[in-house]
Amino acid sequence: MAIWDPFLSKCADIASDLVLSHLGYVFHCSINIQKLKNEKENLENERTRINIMVESEKRNAKIILPDVENWQTSVEKMKEEIDEFLRDEQRKNMRCFKYRCPNIRWRYRLGKKSKSMTESVTSLKDEGTRLMGLPVAHSPPPPEIHSAHEHWNSRDHIFKGIMEALKDPHFKLIGVHGADGKNGCKVVVTSRRQDVFRKIRQNSVNQVDPRVVKEFRIDILTEEEARTVFMKTAEISDNSEMFPEADVLCRECRGLPVAILAVAGALRGKERYSWKDAVERLKNSKLDGIVDIDQTRFSDLTLFSTLRLSYDYLNREDTQLGKEAQSCFLLCSLFPEDAEISIDDLVRYSFGMRLLDGNFNTLEKVRNRVLTLVKRLQEDYLLLDGGDENVVSMHDVIRDVAILIAKKERGYLVEHNLEKWPETINNESYLAISLRSQNFHGLPNELEGKQFHTIVLKCNQSRHTTIPNNFFKGIENSLEVLDLSEMSMFSPPQSIAMLDKLRMLSLNGLTRDIALLGRLESLEILSLHGITELAPEISHLTRLRLLDLSNCHYLRVIPPNVISELQNMEELYISDKFEQWDVEATNQERRNAKVDELNSLTHLTALQVYIPETSLTLLNDSWSSKLKRFRIWIGTNWKTRAYVKYSSRRILGLSNIITLEAKFKVLINKAEDLYLNKLEDLRNVCHDRDGKVFPELKYLRIENCNFVEHTFGTPKMFQPTPRQGSFGNLSSLSVDDCKGKYMFPLSVARCLVKLQKLSITDCAEIEEIVINEGQEDDGALNFPKLEYMELFKLPNLRSFRSSMRETSIKNADNSNLAQPLFSETVEFPSLRTLRLRELKDLREVCHDRDGMVFLELNDLTIWECNNVEHIFGRPKMFQPTPQQQGSFGKLSSLHVWECNKVKYMFPLSVARCIVKLQELSITDCAEIEEIVINEGQEDDGALIFPKLEEMTLSNLPNLGSFRSSMRETSIKNADNSNPAQPLFSEMVEFPSLRELELRELKDLREVCHDRDGMVFPELKDLTIRECNNVEHIFGKPKMFQSTPRQQGSFGKLSSLRVENCKVKYLFPLSVARCLVKLQGLSITDCVEIEEIVINEGQEGDGALIFPELEEMRLSKLPNLRSFYSSVKETPIKDADNSNSAQPLFSEIVKFPSLTKLYLYKLEDLREVCRDRDGMVFPELKDLSIQECNNVEHIFGRPIMFEPTPRQGSFGKLSSLRVQDCKVKYLFPLSVARCLVKLQELSITDCAEIEEIVINEGQEDDEALIFPELEEMELSKLPNLKSFYSSVKETLIKDVDNSNSAQPLFSETVVFPSLSELQLDEIPNIKAVWNINTPPTNSFNNLTSLEVVLCDGLSYVAPSEVLENLSKLQSLKVYGCHSIEEEVFRSRRSNNEEGIVPTNVVLPHLSSVTLINLLRLKSFCYGIKLPSSVIWTIKNCSSFLRTEVRATTDS
Repeated sequence: MAIWDPFLSKCADIASDLVLSHLGYVFHCSINIQKLKNEKENLENERTRINIMVESEKRNAKIILPDVENWQTSVEKMKEEIDEFLRDEQRKNMRCFKYRCPNIRWRYRLGKKSKSMTESVTSLKDEGTRLMGLPVAHSPPPPEIHSAHEHWNSRDHIFKGIMEALKDPHFKLIGVHGADGKNGCKVVVTSRRQDVFRKIRQNSVNQVDPRVVKEFRIDILTEEEARTVFMKTAEISDNSEMFPEADVLCRECRGLPVAILAVAGALRGKERYSWKDAVERLKNSKLDGIVDIDQTRFSDLTLFSTLRLSYDYLNREDTQLGKEAQSCFLLCSLFPEDAEISIDDLVRYSFGMRLLDGNFNTLEKVRNRVLTLVKRLQEDYLLLDGGDENVVSMHDVIRDVAILIAKKERGYLVEHNLEKWPETINNESYLAISLRSQNFHGLPNELEGKQFHTIVLKCNQSRHTTIPNNFFKGIENSLEVLDLSEMSMFSPPQSIAMLDKLRMLSLNGLTRDIALLGRLESLEILSLHGITELAPEISHLTRLRLLDLSNCHYLRVIPPNVISELQNMEELYISDKFEQWDVEATNQERRNAKVDELNSLTHLTALQVYIPETSLTLLNDSWSSKLKRFRIWIGTNWKTRAYVKYSSRRILGLSNIITLEAKFKVLINKAEDLYLNKLEDLRNVCHDRDGKVFPELKYLRIENCNFVEHTFGTPKMFQPTPRQGSFGNLSSLSVDDCKGKYMFPLSVARCLVKLQKLSITDCAEIEEIVINEGQEDDGALNFPKLEYMELFKLPNLRSFRSSMRETSIKNADNSNLAQPLFSETVEFPSLRTLRLRELKDLREVCHDRDGMVFLELNDLTIWECNNVEHIFGRPKMFQPTPQQQGSFGKLSSLHVWECNKVKYMFPLSVARCIVKLQELSITDCAEIEEIVINEGQEDDGALIFPKLEEMTLSNLPNLGSFRSSMRETSIKNADNSNPAQPLFSEMVEFPSLRELELRELKDLREVCHDRDGMVFPELKDLTIRECNNVEHIFGKPKMFQSTPRQQGSFGKLSSLRVENCKVKYLFPLSVARCLVKLQGLSITDCVEIEEIVINEGQEGDGALIFPELEEMRLSKLPNLRSFYSSVKETPIKDADNSNSAQPLFSEIVKFPSLTKLYLYKLEDLREVCRDRDGMVFPELKDLSIQECNNVEHIFGRPIMFEPTPRQGSFGKLSSLRVQDCKVKYLFPLSVARCLVKLQELSITDCAEIEEIVINEGQEDDEALIFPELEEMELSKLPNLKSFYSSVKETLIKDVDNSNSAQPLFSETVVFPSLSELQLDEIPNIKAVWNINTPPTNSFNNLTSLEVVLCDGLSYVAPSEVLENLSKLQSLKVYGCHSIEEEVFRSRRSNNEEGIVPTNVVLPHLSSVTLINLLRLKSFCYGIKLPSSVIWTIKNCSSFLRTEVRATTDS
């Protein structure tokens, strides 16, 4: 045994640790859950910060990086999981049914799961922290702008209406339809056709409430607007000799912009005879047999003829170029509506379909010709620009014209959104088809007798499609182009090998039989998507000019010698995820190709490939010499590839390369996009004395590199006036995590005349962006095109550029004098967006005396610059009247976050210039005292922010006032006091402000002091949170006139949220009467509030009405007693010095539109509503009252209502939840009879309630009916005896002076629609239904019944009830310890024999759950249940298992 002791001891230790760790889940359950809540809050804070960054980038049309979007999605999913978990958390306090002990199993599960979730949350939070230090988005490459947008007066009211609807929180769906075509949270739907918008509303899963819908119709242009656009596009004037013809043609365009642009563009620059000819053509035009015109798209057939004219004029001179332009136009009709049409696709189709002259015999020649044709079509407004220079699009109306012409003249059939193979193919002689379907049904076995030269089939489903093996039989000698790129299949049909004339082929998802393609000897263009292994037989395709494997992201095998055999290859695209190039292996051992096979491709003009550093020596100089377009990644550890926007023609990436051979510098000189990563010494790549490196470079990204300054040369290396060679075309520069003390020498910086974006992040050593080279300054440095700049995590950065004079002064006194980041020495006349973050050595942002630094700045964000003291300059630095349109004059968005040394934001002189500011957010600035600081001059009237629409002031503990006037400041200084000032007063006005959020302003006492009602005339959304010293929000009582101006401050307020403030009231009465637009009101955690509306002493002018209020939440207001007390009620209360219970709501305040009311933890509340005339809540649908544990009356007191009250208040109530209240009853009978719309009723934790409905003494006229009630929960009601007792039942009970058991439900109350009933912990009920009088027409629709811990029950119901419960599907009975014999008690005969079973009862019953019923013996003697019932029986020791068989019909 001694031998085993160490082993056993070790096992015991392991077991002990294991047991203790698992017990920890139980004992530390609450701690683990609290940690989870804390980490959830931290994660939400991180999410808020990132969301602010993301939304700001989106507003600037930036593209959010995928890892950021993925993180946001993960956080949202995690939040939902945590919320669901925390909702179930209360179950950890459940007690075992029998012994009332803590539920150990649930505590174990909760403790374990909460710990696991906490770890996941922490991981997500840490990832968010990492992302906060990186850019979250990148700019799209600047497209060529080809626009014909005009300002049309007829659209002004529509545009304004749409903008109003977008800003109005009331509207959820906005529809725009009409003649202009598509111009395209809230959902904004745009379409030419109004019926599309209406169908969306009708087919919505949740029917859209018409009250939250706004619809706009865009009509055709007015006659004057149409003529103006036509003349401008055609470049003629009213005095032109062509005016008569222009006038005729313009009228024929019917005011449709797309037609006007197309016709006018076609005739621009033409002689008058061409104009006259156009008019004649239009007059004599016929539809030439085109009879199947879509009347919904061409209601006016003249419009079709007009657009046809533009097509005809492409070849007005009958030239080869004109014919090819028409062919290119019709080719675009094969693509889907609204598609972005790739130039690459147009090139490949044009080559494969032989659309161009035979002299265009290389892909490069075809590409140049296609670009020429596309440019021509764009100039004639027949094609539109796409998202970048590599794609175009076609207006859907123009496309419809193209489809009709192509069908008539070229035999093209274009049918999309098909459900099956079109039968028309069998009846017509088509030459080209483009068909798209969700799932092709009925594909023919063969295409015998057809003459197709082009087939394009697209299938929208992701599943694989099977094409019949003989499908291509019959078109072997005609088919030249086959595109199945969006139709996934395991293998191609066998007949594909017979397509002898096939020139272009595109397939998707092949996993076998790829070798068949080796027989297609005429093939010149091959595109394969989603394959993992290329077949060796592809080497037989010796005529192949283009091989595209770029979408084969899981490609693992390219057999040896396949590439090298394709000697005619002009374009080769291999997925940059393919990394399996062989290096040293011999031919016998090789499975994959070697990189040196590229050396054989002497005709190569386009290449996409990833080349490992180990293979670089295998390449010679020849392979890259003819490259016109490339996307080449060289080296290792590439992460940037996933985030690159591939719009450029020439992309080169270098990573982890020690030495770059000269043969690759040819690529560097050709590159438009260059990515440099982990290069130890940039001098090996970028050394340039003569300005010849990077002549074509547009986009440059540098990551994790040393000597970054050598990218652009060292000071004095360049001549004072260098040639504009290197970097002269650079438009975007991004530098991340690099070493170096500066970025540009001054001479280089002066060459960056095309730079549009500059991003420098995480460069710890950098001190200046531009370094002076010793020569005299030659005026300000100007970046004329720079639009976007971000400087992140540069802890030593002090200045963008220091002038010679500043540098000399600094050196002379050997001081570290704080310099501004920007000053007059550098100008950014086009900069629109500036982001500064974590610049720890920065003291001042901008020192701009003449207002020329930021003329166009639109968006400014400053984060975590903790030593910044001045942002917009120092007080008195500006002249009293600075230039209105100087720096910051166009600023529209300002975000400042965690700048803890800033004491003010704007000097007054600057604030007066910011006339375009629309959004202001200042957060976590610990020392800020004022937003606008006075500079000593006399105040010149109120300060106005005319365009400001959104403002957030958050966590500013020392903020006292937005702006103090000179007079207020003098008074404050004179008496050396710190009197409470309002945050806003008449000294500052916000005529356009719509959203205002104030949060954690700890020094704030009063929000707004506005005598004349001009501060917030447009305010719609006001949120005030955790301003826990605020005493007055809307002014002090009697401050307002008795009849204030209706449309002053707050007159348009629609949403108000107040949380954790010190207020004793919310509104003075005079203000409350102005809130005619208020729709949402939420007041939370205001512990001192006693009334919502306070009387100001004047006599009331009738009831106070909130006409549009729809939702109200009052939560955690322990001292709230009344919403509003009238003057009459207040003196009575004061006279008798009593604190008599007042109702929260009474007839003196009315809410005619309120649909949702939530009351939570109103501890001083005694009565909810006293409504004699039934007019307080006529529209209320959802009422929730929770933990108002002193409430005694909710719907009024008995006998207070008339016997037949008007169906006013509560008549539309559909959902009612009452939890933890002191009520002894819920409804007086007269109220209950009004609840004809009630669908959901939940009453829980009301310890004193005895009846749900109380009789008021009048004679019962008929049974009480709840006609629409579907769900009922009665839980933890220890004193509940009956749902409702009629007068007769009460009298009978009183006469015999007995306490005989009443059923919970009797025939006096009827529930014809009830489907779910849950009874939980109601110990006083003896029976659910009366054994003598089973319910009639009640409970007939019950599908689910759950009875839990009702210890007074001896049975659930008499067996007679079962006939009424014919729709019951689920029955659960838990822990009802008094149930003895049966769940449903059967009636026995006199001789005690059981009833003989007859028909099966409860035919829809699917599950029965019986738990902790120790005395139960049978379900119900003498009945049969369906055999399909699933039984769950636990801890029912007396229950006979044979009973299960006996009570089923099996």
